[in-house]
Amino acid sequence: MTYDISTTPGQKGMKPVSPVVSSFLFSWHVVTACDAELVTMLKDCQSADVDCKLHFLNASASTTLPEKTVCSVLDVLLDSPPDDLASRGDAVLQSTEDLVSTLVKPTATQSSRNLTTNTTEVKILSVGPNTSLTAVPKLVTADVSVDIDLLGIADNNNGSASVVIIVYNNMHEALNAAFFKTPDNKMTDMISKVVSVILPNTLDKTIPTPINISIPHLESVQNADAEDEVFCVHWEANAWIQDGCHVSITKSTHTVCSCQYPSTFALIMTMDPAKKSDPVMNILNNILVLIGLLFLTLVVMTFALCRWNPRVSNVARLNLCVCLLLAHTLFLLIQSFLQRIRAHQALCKTLAGVLHYLFLSSFVWMSIEAVMLFLSVRKLRQVKPIESAWLQWKVSLLIGYGIPLIIVGVSAGVNPEGHGSDKCWLVEGFHWSFLGPVSVLLVVNTVLFLTIVITIQFTLKEARSDISKVKYTRVLLFKLTVQFLILGCPWLLGMGAATSRVLEVLFLFLTSQQGTAIFLIHCLLNTEVRCQYRKWWQRFGPSRKQPETGTGTGTVSISLTQQPSKFS
Repeated sequence: MTYDISTTPGQKGMKPVSPVVSSFLFSWHVVTACDAELVTMLKDCQSADVDCKLHFLNASASTTLPEKTVCSVLDVLLDSPPDDLASRGDAVLQSTEDLVSTLVKPTATQSSRNLTTNTTEVKILSVGPNTSLTAVPKLVTADVSVDIDLLGIADNNNGSASVVIIVYNNMHEALNAAFFKTPDNKMTDMISKVVSVILPNTLDKTIPTPINISIPHLESVQNADAEDEVFCVHWEANAWIQDGCHVSITKSTHTVCSCQYPSTFALIMTMDPAKKSDPVMNILNNILVLIGLLFLTLVVMTFALCRWNPRVSNVARLNLCVCLLLAHTLFLLIQSFLQRIRAHQALCKTLAGVLHYLFLSSFVWMSIEAVMLFLSVRKLRQVKPIESAWLQWKVSLLIGYGIPLIIVGVSAGVNPEGHGSDKCWLVEGFHWSFLGPVSVLLVVNTVLFLTIVITIQFTLKEARSDISKVKYTRVLLFKLTVQFLILGCPWLLGMGAATSRVLEVLFLFLTSQQGTAIFLIHCLLNTEVRCQYRKWWQRFGPSRKQPETGTGTGTVSISLTQQPSKFS
């Protein structure tokens, strides 16, 4: 059993309370005249018992304590579990302020005092009737600086006034952003230490001009988005509120708050949960994009190095893969160096415009491929080579890269600020400059594919064309349809990805693995391409011992361009 030290030892009816940590009890023995029996009782207490510490401080509030003892008491009180401090926030702050106020001494001129403990940093400034100060003093600690009109306050208090600045090292973990209520279900984050500004031994606490407090940011604010907002708040009735404080200046390293009265202050940042950066998603995104880039590179090499059958044109497919390869590479570089790029707004806008152009180009090339297939299907009933139906490659290049350039140019002309969001992409409300043309192309492709399916069915029914050509076209149609679904549909999911984690992960996976899908459809599932890969492996793979042949024996030479294959 332990007892309240506000009673005399041995007195009947003592109230049971918890004791204070024994680390500083012996230094108090002489000052508080505690007897050995009481000290022994207090040694048995739990160090996390905040109620005991508060009782102990309240009982000794009128006692003049040495500075060393004050430091020990502050550390013991504030070095408690955050949950225990948070549940008694008002009482802890009040007891701390009362304890530090005992160090304030009256002066005829002026005096200052600094106090540093493991849990706090304290700055005290007092002025008297004969002070030599003529301007508003600036109180500077290692963490914060405060401009307060102490002379004006002294004029209202018979020429004397004192101000105490207390910077808490760990109180922001206890009195965190959860005590700040914000509308719209936004996320909150404590981005500064807690700072108290008090006027001890002052009857009239009216301040002539607002207090300006410069508070540095914690590290957590360095990854803030442009839409995040910083608030100056003060503690009142177990909550952080804004009344009486506003942001005067905010920069990447600190924020200056202007407040109408002394209190306990902090900085809180609000964030849109949909835009909050997720480290896990960032790592997953980088891994998936790298995998997609690997397969896109393999596809481009396959399309560029192989000798193709004249019946097959890969102009559209090759340019599609090149655009995707460049777009995903640029996207990965932007996200990897986003902080540096975002600091240069012109560079951010330029890269956003290039990314906009490359993704649009990939959709146009996908549509050109669908148009080519549609034109070839219309010729199935004619005895005519399929290649005659293909668009000329020069016309294809003009369309594939000209139309996206026009769209991006017009969009930039209509809204010059549309490119260069906080992610170096399209700003909010300008996404339809990309999603609009994409939606139109997807609708056109859908109509073309339905027309192709109907045409093939009628052709088979009438049997007017070479059945092998029809089967070949059906296989190609199937591949292009799958390619269309994988390349086009995920961008429609992107419109709802910000509101759902499931849609976000699905969108990320499908868009990053577009190269993987093309590799599977047009390369790995194609028998002749697999044969070509085997030939490459035999020629460029690990060397194998070949049996020696006689002078008159011929050798077989495998040429990459010897036999035209019929890739699709």
